Amino acid sequence: MIKKSALVRAVGLVRRNPNLTPEEFKNYWLNIHVPMIKDKLPGLALYTGSFPLVGKSTEFPLAPYDAIVELGFESIDAMRQALNGPSFMSQDRQISSAKFLSSADSLVMEKYVVEL
Repeated sequence: MIKKSALVRAVGLVRRNPNLTPEEFKNYWLNIHVPMIKDKLPGLALYTGSFPLVGKSTEFPLAPYDAIVELGFESIDAMRQALNGPSFMSQDRQISSAKFLSSADSLVMEKYVVEL
């Protein structure tokens, strides 16, 4: 069975600031950026970050990204409102993002879950 998820997702393929090691980048996202951002996105229903297993496995080649970040909202309108709102567009959020990101490619996605 395949089930469509109720949430609309913004998925970011993220590259870290080259001045940071992968571990510094991950630590900043987990401990500084996330606590600030989650309160700046009204209607946020899902927030995840996935990081490569750097140095833990040689069998999988590294992609040109340092993380995948996923933001989930109940609707596309809720996503637009949150991502264009004054809280998310605030100077402190922009400064925080600039400290640890060099770039991000984004996709707006709908998700289908395959039950196994």
